[in-house]
Amino acid sequence: MSIISIHQAIDLLKKGEPVALPTETVYGLAAPINNLKAIEKIFEIKKRPLNDPLIVHVTNLDMAETLISKASIDFEKLCKKFWPGPLTLVTEKNKTLVDDLLTSNGSTVALRSPKSNLFLKAIDAVGPLAAPSANLFKKVSPSKAEHIIASLPGVCVVDGGACEVGIESTILDVDRLKILRPGMITISDIANTLGKTILNQETELSNIPGAEKDHYQPTTKVIVYSSKDKLEEFLKGRSHTGLDLGKDPRACAKSLYSNLREQDQKADFISIKWSPEYNLENWLGIKNRIEKASSYWMD
Repeated sequence: MSIISIHQAIDLLKKGEPVALPTETVYGLAAPINNLKAIEKIFEIKKRPLNDPLIVHVTNLDMAETLISKASIDFEKLCKKFWPGPLTLVTEKNKTLVDDLLTSNGSTVALRSPKSNLFLKAIDAVGPLAAPSANLFKKVSPSKAEHIIASLPGVCVVDGGACEVGIESTILDVDRLKILRPGMITISDIANTLGKTILNQETELSNIPGAEKDHYQPTTKVIVYSSKDKLEEFLKGRSHTGLDLGKDPRACAKSLYSNLREQDQKADFISIKWSPEYNLENWLGIKNRIEKASSYWMD
């Protein structure tokens, strides 16, 4: 593994070698969508099953329109409002240009424009890039280059510093107006943009990234509690290290994965106290990640 420049990364991508690139959400393991051998390497490196589809990253609406069947008015409005940024839009794909390998044989494709000049520069040079998080399947996502050094030692990475958002993008089925994965762009953000009702239909059965019940998990088991008495009763003398979520959801999201990694294997459990204010809409993306990262959730 080595830290490389964006120019070296572009050369590797053109040769069919996946590289880790920074986005504002998490670091992604990228490869050109028209190089299926490179896409297969992504699945192999991550030990990711082929039935887990990939998000395709583009520079803008014009590039996105080449990869889908038709851009609806809602699709265009959301792109103009939130791209580049942490919103992934799912719609019917262009079957000629988007291979079934990318979409797990599904008829739709997930598209996003990342808010990262380094990533956008790579897309400009190579074309659309598929890029799931640059980590082992179901493990904690990387929000810093050093996280990739620790978990994927054979992968070259462009160091863009700490990710500003820190958790994965919101995923919206734009044709059905359903949230498939919550993130830091909220249901209200989308509803206010479109002037329409948005449904929250996230489910572990959805054919979207991060849909599994257990995901984003450190080696040490995570326990979430609301009562200190219940926590102490559960632990029964076993050690734990606490992770404080704080009061600001954006600050929490930015540091969440780094904090999980820092606390990993320091005690028998990582404990997280859950407060009522964390049930508000702007915490839903964080709640989703913590629910999937935790082994025990005590109300």
